[in-house]
Amino acid sequence: MLAALRAALPEADLLYLGDTARVPYGTRSAATVGTYSQDCARWLIDQGCEQLVIACNTASAYGAQGVRQLAQGRQVHEVIGAGAQAAADLGTSRGVAVLATRGTVGSKAYLKALQDRMPGVPLRQVACPLLVPMVEEGWYDHEATKSAIRTYLAELQGFEFDRMILGCTHYPLIRDHLQDAVGAEVRLIDSSAAIAAALTRKGLPKGRGQTRLAFSDDPELSAHVVARIFPHAVHGVERIDWG
Repeated sequence: MLAALRAALPEADLLYLGDTARVPYGTRSAATVGTYSQDCARWLIDQGCEQLVIACNTASAYGAQGVRQLAQGRQVHEVIGAGAQAAADLGTSRGVAVLATRGTVGSKAYLKALQDRMPGVPLRQVACPLLVPMVEEGWYDHEATKSAIRTYLAELQGFEFDRMILGCTHYPLIRDHLQDAVGAEVRLIDSSAAIAAALTRKGLPKGRGQTRLAFSDDPELSAHVVARIFPHAVHGVERIDWG
């Protein structure tokens, strides 16, 4: 998400907060995710952020309403609506598959968002709880990751679909393996591009084009992921403490 925003908005100042001390959100209760989401939003607002992007699908499912209340008129963008709209914008569909965490699947937020935009289109969700820790471990090309993908996608056997939403911000890091597993005829949808396009249309205030990163755990623990997915300059890294 951050890389897509930076590419689309080269002059905007971006502040990223990764709640690395408390992830994964996908295994937490709805109430806990809502609380964590508001903690993050409150910190970003205190830092002077004018618009908020909820880049986590589970936080979008369970925390968007609370974040909007805190935002006090600031625009809040969340990935579930963006991903569903991107799927709908592709036109007529045989079916849509959604890969996501258990929390996001359990919320049924994607089902509602897709049914609102694509009534009557067959939908199927698959919870993939092992993929996030594998990506966090850096197992992008590990055989265990490929095996887990095959196992999860077996749940879609017999279901006809021509597009698949990557319902977790970790999944684009293993996009190639997911594409290989479903075949070239299936369109993979990452909401990052949709949100970046929406923010570009709205026109963010110009800044110095700087990117700051903040983490709630030791930033060094996330350095390998940052190096892989964010090929741009970073102008500050800090650790925050929830207390």
